Amino acid sequence: MTTDKKETGPQILMATGKKKAYPQILMATSNPHRIDYFSRKLAERDIQLLAPADLGLSAEADETGISPVDNALLKVISLLKAAADRNLEALPVFAMDEGLYLDGVPEELQPGLNVRRLNGHRLNDEEMIDHYLSLVHQYGDDGQLTGYFLKGICVCVPGAVEARFFTFEMKARRVFTSERSEKITEGYPLASIQRIPLFDKFKSELTEEEERQVVDVENQPILDFIEKKLKFAFQKDT
Repeated sequence: MTTDKKETGPQILMATGKKKAYPQILMATSNPHRIDYFSRKLAERDIQLLAPADLGLSAEADETGISPVDNALLKVISLLKAAADRNLEALPVFAMDEGLYLDGVPEELQPGLNVRRLNGHRLNDEEMIDHYLSLVHQYGDDGQLTGYFLKGICVCVPGAVEARFFTFEMKARRVFTSERSEKITEGYPLASIQRIPLFDKFKSELTEEEERQVVDVENQPILDFIEKKLKFAFQKDT
């Protein structure tokens, strides 16, 4: 998989709240796969990940942006407001969103930001697999359909007077196939039809070591970005 990345920021917004040390960060998601993965990977960098449910919060947000970065920012702002309504102590927060763009698929059929939605309906894992298999069959070449995820990330770090919002985006190439694995990763069903050329295996079937060689390499810029912004903000405020 190859990636292209672009970073912006900081965007300065006013905020209130007591500053907290940065070993903890709250992730604006209810996706169990993402929570598990980023919890493990951030722990390796001595950062503890908290899920909204850990604080009795909901990760729901109106994702009305026109790009993954826009939606990531909206998720962060929504969670910050929910925490403020509960008078919770200010914590760093980050969120991710992504759009999927498939080579050779007509614009009106591109998933874009609606990776899980079809005609206004939110697809469950099985429905999602079936829909994307149909796209592979219709527009793929020799049983394969290529494309990329455009990933948007937003990190917010509270300060004594103002909160800093940083954004980052990157492209990650994908290969989807007309076959599927029997193993489905909860919250990430497309791993069951995504082939990893390096190992000639479905992504959902990678061993922990193989995952480190593929998934961790792809996500390293995201993890570096989160760690860097936390450290940058901490140094600026101390």
